[in-house]
Amino acid sequence: MDLTVGAGWFEREFKAFDLPWENHKGRLEREREAVQIIRSLWSEPRVSFEGKYYRLENAEVTPKPLQKPTPPIWIGGDSKPSMELAAELGDGWLVHGHQPHEIERMFQSIRPMLGNKAEGFGMGSAAFVIMGSDLDAATRKMKEMISPDVWERFQMAGIKFELNNRVSGNPQQCLDKIKEYEKVGLTRFILIFLDPEDAEWFAQEVLPPAGEGHDRWLEPAPELGELVDRGAGWRRQGHSFDQAVLLELAQP
Repeated sequence: MDLTVGAGWFEREFKAFDLPWENHKGRLEREREAVQIIRSLWSEPRVSFEGKYYRLENAEVTPKPLQKPTPPIWIGGDSKPSMELAAELGDGWLVHGHQPHEIERMFQSIRPMLGNKAEGFGMGSAAFVIMGSDLDAATRKMKEMISPDVWERFQMAGIKFELNNRVSGNPQQCLDKIKEYEKVGLTRFILIFLDPEDAEWFAQEVLPPAGEGHDRWLEPAPELGELVDRGAGWRRQGHSFDQAVLLELAQP
């Protein structure tokens, strides 16, 4: 099990759960306390904590995770403060919607901060996927399938940038793009499919499925070579925006 934690970025989600919407600095401070508490609860018998946002007195969580010292905690977020928090308290850093050359620059920025935990530190990214017979066909399909009201929600959520930096095209073009990310040091790639049929297509053409059922482990396709280390977990949720492939990319 891995845990990814973020400060939050979509105000509407906070309001939906009646949570306070603070500025970015405040949300990062809250996230910092949360990560400290979670890791302590997973590894210590009892935890007392006095922070700005949270207070614990002799709190305990049982049973403890089997992973020792704790399950890996990834810090999500593209900002410099998120990067610094990932370097300080995280086991990995997860960003979203950047081109390979941007990913390379971001990872070059965090590596000097990692010290002796550089080896084994995870570098991850998420990206939307839209597939077609070629790049132009995939772009046309995206414009056709995203209705005006959905596009408006995307705009409100600030994810137009991520859509523009998507993995797109036919299976070979998608595979080539994934290899570009692998070359710049990406160790984890979360591919989010806007069209459930694309998830099926990707699974059949790029990662042939093994086993049956909604939860499956996919063996790497022969043309992937050493790209995929442990395969990809494919989870079907029954909604197009919840279909994702998780790639663990091999690094030398």
